[in-house]
Amino acid sequence: GVPLNETFLPQVLRKQGYRTHMVGKWHLGQHAWEFTPSFRGYETYLGYLGGAQSYFSHLMPWFLPGPLQKKEKYDFRRQSSPNCGEGCSTVELNADDHYSTHLLTAEATKIIESHDMSEPMFMYLAYQAVHGPDQVPSGYVLPYASTQDRYRRTFAGMLAALDEGVGNVTKALTEKGMWNNTFLVMTADNGGPTDMCMKTGTQNKPLRGGKCSIWEGGTRGTSFISGGFIPKDVVGKPFANLMHAVDWLPTLASLAGISDSQMSNITNLPLDGINQAKTILGFSSQSVRNEVFYGFSGGSRVGAAIRNTKWKLIQGKPYNGARLPFPS
Repeated sequence: GVPLNETFLPQVLRKQGYRTHMVGKWHLGQHAWEFTPSFRGYETYLGYLGGAQSYFSHLMPWFLPGPLQKKEKYDFRRQSSPNCGEGCSTVELNADDHYSTHLLTAEATKIIESHDMSEPMFMYLAYQAVHGPDQVPSGYVLPYASTQDRYRRTFAGMLAALDEGVGNVTKALTEKGMWNNTFLVMTADNGGPTDMCMKTGTQNKPLRGGKCSIWEGGTRGTSFISGGFIPKDVVGKPFANLMHAVDWLPTLASLAGISDSQMSNITNLPLDGINQAKTILGFSSQSVRNEVFYGFSGGSRVGAAIRNTKWKLIQGKPYNGARLPFPS
């Protein structure tokens, strides 16, 4: 898990009076309660603590043959208050046989509908989709029946279900009267697994490589922002400056009214992230980040690499060589 001396974004925002909720995939530590969401700044949590599971049964691993199925573990849990551990956190058995995209959307809209609008809110909605395994209710695949590639066909259905879910969340924000003061970030943590690392139906063209590689196709994620908080003259315009995932913490903290100087008194360790709020909102055209460093990844020591605005230098292995598809 992430070391306990690291400060998470919800811990920062709670000092600014924000209500904080998380829904979905955690994958940041679960071997002790202190590493789980409600101990890291979130007031409530619903989702799965591991890295992958069945979308329907919520078992991990989901692909074991009959004799080995006893080793599967059910992973869908609720934490209903801060520091919700033994005797508080509950396993949500009623989630069994329900598609995770639908479950997570329902929880997110429920939180929005019950929110007290006199207080600001931060929600981290980490959908399982479109991570493997390739699973989706058949009705979402039917519109793409003419697609020959079965991986691509299923992926399209998974993405359609995700798109529907995001639409329902934004609808809930609008109906609650929150959308005009919302800053929404839609982003990914890596490129899609196109040719290695348990291939799915994704595409990263024209970028080279995919997930588990240090090529741009594996490390550059697509992202967009939306919401009524964004100035109208920025809407629909591309953002071409370099940005790293770690930049979101100081950027979102700044949008919440926390200055860079205040951050040094809130976080336990110096931040690697850079505040990009002014450039994202169009108040400055000058790039605040000129390089991105890619560290070593995994036991096979993929990387390292460094990139500036034009060039990228890779040393060591560019990928881990795991060319295995997800089990069906």
